[in-house]
Amino acid sequence: MSKPIAKFLFNGKTYPIEITWKLAYSTLPSRFDLEILKLFIDEKVTNTTAGRLLLDDEVTLNLCWFFLEPQVAFDFEKFLELLDSEPDAIEGFREVFWAAVINFSSPQKKGVLRDLWDQMKREMKQLKIDSPESSTLPSDSSPEESQ
Repeated sequence: MSKPIAKFLFNGKTYPIEITWKLAYSTLPSRFDLEILKLFIDEKVTNTTAGRLLLDDEVTLNLCWFFLEPQVAFDFEKFLELLDSEPDAIEGFREVFWAAVINFSSPQKKGVLRDLWDQMKREMKQLKIDSPESSTLPSDSSPEESQ
C-alpha cells in the first residue's frame, strides 16, 4: 500500500510533496536543518523542528522552492514575485509539508505528530492573544540621552 502524497496549491496549480528516506536522512538535515527522523528521540529536536516549520518563514520559503523548482518553468525571482500575489501560499505550503511529514511517519507516530502541530499552533495563537501590541510611541531622545 502506497502512502498518500500531500499536495499544495501554488499559482493555480497543484504540486506534490513526498518525503522519501533519502530526503529525510540527508537533504532535509543538511540543507534545511530539519531532523524529521529524530522527532521522537529528543524533545529539543522535536520542538526545534516543529517550531522552525511554524515560525521560520525563510526555511518554509526555501522548502517550498525546493519542491517547486523541478516542476516549474520559472526561476526563484519569479517565484518571489508570484508569492506577492498569493499571500496564503506559504502558510498553505507549511501545512501541507507537515502533512507530508505525517504521511512519511509510521502509523504509531501519526496521531502524535498531528497533536504536536495543533498544540504548537494553539500556543502560537495564545502568544498573540497574550502579547499586547506596543502602544508606546518612539522616544524623541537619542539613544545616548537615555543611557
